[in-house]
Amino acid sequence: TEAGYTTYTCSVCDDTYVADEVAATGHDYDAVVTAPTCTAAGYTTYTCACGDTYVADEVAATGHDYDAVVTAPTCTAAGYTTYTCSVCGDTYVADEVAALGHTEAVDTAVAPTCTETGLTEGKHCSVCNEVLVAQTVVDALGHSYDDDADATCNVCGDVREVATTEEATTEEPTTEEETTEEATTEEVTSEEATTEEVKQSGGCSGSVSLMGIALVATLGTCAVFSTKKKNEEE
Repeated sequence: TEAGYTTYTCSVCDDTYVADEVAATGHDYDAVVTAPTCTAAGYTTYTCACGDTYVADEVAATGHDYDAVVTAPTCTAAGYTTYTCSVCGDTYVADEVAALGHTEAVDTAVAPTCTETGLTEGKHCSVCNEVLVAQTVVDALGHSYDDDADATCNVCGDVREVATTEEATTEEPTTEEETTEEATTEEVTSEEATTEEVKQSGGCSGSVSLMGIALVATLGTCAVFSTKKKNEEE
């Protein structure tokens, strides 16, 4: 900023004068540019070797360059858009959209059978599959028969095995003593009936068993008596 010059001084008497002036050279600035950002202006800083400095050449801020990412609403959560600056990373959320709410779908009831369990009617969301009304298990009905002897289920037609009357009789225990007693009783009854018939026919006196009659017949005793009786009647 200042001119240059030469100062002359006598070595004997010290006389002095100034001459040979040279104009000032002016500053020799180095420029440093500060680029603008999304929110701050840019500028250039000039600095001279002598230390003098100044700022100039300002440039306006560029502003944000946002990329938008949309988050769609769900049944239970609102939707929104997230904006993020691709330059500086600044971000914010906007453009909110209300939640959609569930879309109900009916889960049909399943009727129980005699052997299989059923289900009550339920509901779920057809969009997100969340269960809205849970289905519960219904117990199997079990077979239905008219009585213990009925072999066919009235509901499903299932056929079961049941004991027949003949099988039930066969299964009743019969002891040897009971069988012998029944046979003896029948034999005695038969003998008494035969004896009575012989008496009514005028046969041998006394009680005669069936086996006795056979024996007497062989000996001829009753046969002769019977023949004589018959001749007298004639």
